[in-house]
Amino acid sequence: MKFNSAHVEFLRALYEQPGKGVELYTLHERFKLSPGQLSRMCSELEKLGVIYTTKDEAGGITAAITEHGREWVIGHRRDLFLRDRGRCWSVPTVSAKAPADPFEPYLPRLRKVQKPFFER
Repeated sequence: MKFNSAHVEFLRALYEQPGKGVELYTLHERFKLSPGQLSRMCSELEKLGVIYTTKDEAGGITAAITEHGREWVIGHRRDLFLRDRGRCWSVPTVSAKAPADPFEPYLPRLRKVQKPFFER
């Protein structure tokens, strides 16, 4: 199973609230996840036995991590939290040019201007 950043944040939020659980609407507001994303994640993780969901009397859905889920997160922590360690990062280069004076007028580079745009 491939995990994206939404899975990681979702599981982290549930892991930090053992036994209590978190309302899905709270996760929707906090991480800007769509209801469809939350529904898919809940279905995938419930099939694995990592979480369980309950509905309250007001119609809200609460997700909580199971004991097996806590062990599963610990067992898969490398895949969840360290998966991009092999990716090479580039170091930003510092421009050798002096910064532009904010009080000087702007002059575009005419050779980079798209002439057909102005010919219409």
